[in-house]
Amino acid sequence: MQMNRVQVEKHIGTLSRKRYRRTTIVLLLLILAAFVGHLLYVYYINSQQHIVNGKDSEQETYMDVAYRVGEANAWIKRDFCPMGSYFDIWGQTIDCTLYNNASILVDTWKMRINIKDNCYVNKAWNGTLEIHQYVGTAKEKFQTLNLLQCAAEDVKLECTVDRGDIMIPLQPGDYIIYLPSAEKNEEQVLAGSNTMPGIIFYYTKDIDLSDYTLEFYYRMRITEGIGFIAILVMLGILVIVVASWIAAEFAYSNAEQEIKYQHGIASMSDIYSIIYYIDIEKDELVPVYADEESEKYRPKDKGAREQLLYMTSSDAEEEYLKITQDFIDISTVGERLEKGSIACEYISKTHGWTLIRFFPTERVEGEPLKKVIFAIQDINEEKVTLKRYEDLVEKEKYAKNTYLAGLSGRTGSWLSKIEELNSRILSETKEEDIRKSAKQIKCIGKILSYTIDGGNDASKLAIDTIDASVEEYSADEVLSEFFEIAETMVEGTPVKIEKDISPVIPKTLKGDVSRIRRVLIQLLSDAVHYSEEGSIRFALYGKTLENKVHLLFSIKDSGGGISEERLEELNNYIEKISHHGPMGTVSNGHGLEVAACILAYLNSRLNVISTPGVGTEFYFEIDQEVIG
Repeated sequence: MQMNRVQVEKHIGTLSRKRYRRTTIVLLLLILAAFVGHLLYVYYINSQQHIVNGKDSEQETYMDVAYRVGEANAWIKRDFCPMGSYFDIWGQTIDCTLYNNASILVDTWKMRINIKDNCYVNKAWNGTLEIHQYVGTAKEKFQTLNLLQCAAEDVKLECTVDRGDIMIPLQPGDYIIYLPSAEKNEEQVLAGSNTMPGIIFYYTKDIDLSDYTLEFYYRMRITEGIGFIAILVMLGILVIVVASWIAAEFAYSNAEQEIKYQHGIASMSDIYSIIYYIDIEKDELVPVYADEESEKYRPKDKGAREQLLYMTSSDAEEEYLKITQDFIDISTVGERLEKGSIACEYISKTHGWTLIRFFPTERVEGEPLKKVIFAIQDINEEKVTLKRYEDLVEKEKYAKNTYLAGLSGRTGSWLSKIEELNSRILSETKEEDIRKSAKQIKCIGKILSYTIDGGNDASKLAIDTIDASVEEYSADEVLSEFFEIAETMVEGTPVKIEKDISPVIPKTLKGDVSRIRRVLIQLLSDAVHYSEEGSIRFALYGKTLENKVHLLFSIKDSGGGISEERLEELNNYIEKISHHGPMGTVSNGHGLEVAACILAYLNSRLNVISTPGVGTEFYFEIDQEVIG
């Protein structure tokens, strides 16, 4: 029965509709004016270029150019020969840290460094350098280069190539401009954060990099600032006013909506897309909550039984027809609802997985149920999510099996070589040859052992069942064993092993040396695998502070390098496990992935620098306890 005007006004109060209309118009005008003013303010902020000279920390945003500390970040290049004369030259990593202490992000920035001393620029992290050489002379020229990826033939400036390093000379008056990398997300610096590109310079006496300028724009979004908050507040007030207005006009306009309110069906509309109120005795169906599209095709001239039968038979896939028709049988629904609501799932022809449910309403003790609620819910998204999870579990199982198969294939070749050397031992009669063969067999056995142990570590890390293994060890013995294995790996090939060991490494250390060995063997194995000729350079640097030593291990090969796509894929994988640990299993037992997993467990990280056609360097840093 339709409620009269008096009943509606009694329920919603005596608020005037005219007042709602006037308030709504005023709010709309205020919101429009505030939005226009906010847009103008945002445009003004974003169009202003800011310039900061030197390290002006009183500014909200500024740049700090400083030497990177640590022995691994300052070194000597021996016998540098740019013009026929040999001399030593210092190398130094310079950190250029952009601090954004403002409340909005920095965008489209660049940094200019004015050169005050003779020096050479060698590398720059992530971004590109616009290098201006011999400024003010007849030889003046400039070029924009990505020094991490370019080859010597790409450089049009005057330069020297020394042992694979591109050295570009600069003199007082020259300058460089650092342009941030969009691919490495350097162009934008979030509010309250910083970014730190690095540049490597070489010099003979000293280098003064204090003359530099930072240019940037602030980038304010429309959704930032007090103006936008004020707009949101006014929008919230507008929503409340409009909602109250609508309630005053239409609330409780018919008896069906009153039923919806009395039985708490309003809260069900957040879950169910369609809700019907069914009178079983009268065979009547009343829509409580339904969209216009579904109402358009409902046969309103038929009884409740016929309406439900029509809707399910036209919507359900054929294999679900019988189960849905049995479920909507109203003649038995009262008995089936004795213990509460009942539900049924089926696949819809248009919406995917769908759930239908009956709810009991007014029940009188000793009498049959007379009225029920019928609701329809779209559950396709939940089903799809569940299916994705199940697929992910299967993929993880497959990845583990693939890894174990990859490990078996990787060690198979070493087993074959061991068998071959054993045959030689049996056939040799000279003791010197026997000792040589035995030594090789011993090294290859270690290679096999470390490879298998590394793979096992990666598998255990995936399911979090690994145990710590800390012990005292001799650094000299570990290095001696490593180089013995390295020489065995490259025996019979045109590849040479080069060494660069810092003389300040303590003799006796304490740490998880077994897993450090496994990482080094994995990296060495990959370097040998991809180096058909040339050299593999192993470097170890260290800096001791109190009872700790900070070690940097590096293995650099002269192989074909890593493609840009594979390098990005590898870096993404390393980044993922560095932040979240080894989730799942390694994809195929690749040595680099095994090394990355183990290093993540050791609170370290695998780093990679590669240039296609030139070679690849892998390095990691780790702290060890100093014993003696």
